[in-house]
Order: sequence, then C-alpha cells, then structure tokens
Amino acid sequence: MKSKPFPPGRPDSLDDAGEIRRNDWAAFSSLSRMENHWEVKPWPPGASSFYWYLTFGHDDSLASTARACQDALGSFPLRPVAVETLHMTLLKVGGVDAVEGAGLERVVEKAGIALQSVSRFELAVGPLAGSAGAIRFSVSPWSPVLDLVERLGAAQESEPGLGPVKSVENMRPHVGIAYSAARQPVAPILDRITDLRELAPVTTSVKDVKLVRLWRTESAYEWEEKATIFLM
Repeated sequence: MKSKPFPPGRPDSLDDAGEIRRNDWAAFSSLSRMENHWEVKPWPPGASSFYWYLTFGHDDSLASTARACQDALGSFPLRPVAVETLHMTLLKVGGVDAVEGAGLERVVEKAGIALQSVSRFELAVGPLAGSAGAIRFSVSPWSPVLDLVERLGAAQESEPGLGPVKSVENMRPHVGIAYSAARQPVAPILDRITDLRELAPVTTSVKDVKLVRLWRTESAYEWEEKATIFLM
C-alpha cells in the first residue's frame, strides 16, 4: 500500500517559511496519536535500495539543535536518528538489483548532467513538527528542493528497469530526528514540542546531492554513500 503524503495538503506558498511551518504544525497538531513506525512501514528482511539524499552530518549547529530536541523528548518511546546521519530523502532510485542491473554509473552520470546547472542554495531547518510516525524539522524554502527532485526524476525515468518516479506533488521536504516506536497519544508530545519550537531554525548550505544505499535494521535505518554530485 502506498503511503500518503503528510501533511495531506501543500502549503499555500512553497517558499514562505511562515506558511510552510504553519502548515506542518497544523497537520501534526491535528493528530490524536502516533503510530509505531516500524510496524506500519514494513521493510523486507535483507532488502536495500538506492536513494538520492541531501545530508547534513557536516553541520554542527543543526546536529546540536537536533540533539537538544532528542534529549528533551527522551522520555517518550521514540528512536532517535543519529545526528551524524541527519538527511533529507529526495527520491528513491530503485532496489539494488534493479539499479545495478540498469548500470549504477550510468544512473549517476545522467543525474550529474541533469544537475550541472543547479546552483548551491540555503535551507532553514526548523522548527520542530512531526507526522504520524516521526518527529521532524520543517524545512524552507521548498522550491529549490523540488527542483532537484524533478531533475533527478526526469533523468532516471528514461532508464530501463527502474520503477516509476514518485510525483513531486507528493513530496513534503523535512528532516527527521526520531521515529515513533509505539502507538502512543500525541498530546503529551505536542506539549513538549511546543516549547522546543522556540529554538531558532538553523540555516544550512546545500552544496551537493548524494546517492546512498539504504537498508534497515530492527530499529534503525542505515546507509552508505555511493556517489556525490556537487552543485555549482
């Protein structure tokens, strides 16, 4: 079953930070409970796939803010994301067998051509919000991120053997910091996050896009970098 985007609706503006943050918080605060991410998002044993990521492990300020939020939420059944692996998922390329069959080097080459005229940009990461299965930071603006996804998607659509590309209309840019490890009421978490939302968003630079191989253990996602495309 395909997962539905969250928030269900897009913000009225893809670039106005206030509107993006309002839309994220309104959707999260309308929930009555969080679900166990590890149960509602099944992952076949031993499976791994390639994804395009933006990674933020290099940003000490973002890592510090994320760690402070994780510590403040430590009394809830949440599985924190290691701060050195903070990232934003852009696009799934495909399962390892499919991608390697199509030619991993060719996939990377086509993506590089698609992004060769894209300039570096900045993102504001924060404040904290969430979804039914995770705690995550809002991100603004969306337009440069969605542009990356559209370009990457167009580059791989012509590659035989890879699955259909998810519509950019369904993407909701965010940076996750913890996954819900139980079915639990959301109200106490909302109360705690309300205070954490006073932390200033962190401005971070996006200088490259990474292809990673992703797999899942019993209670965590793990990944390794396979290729890097640098922006102008």
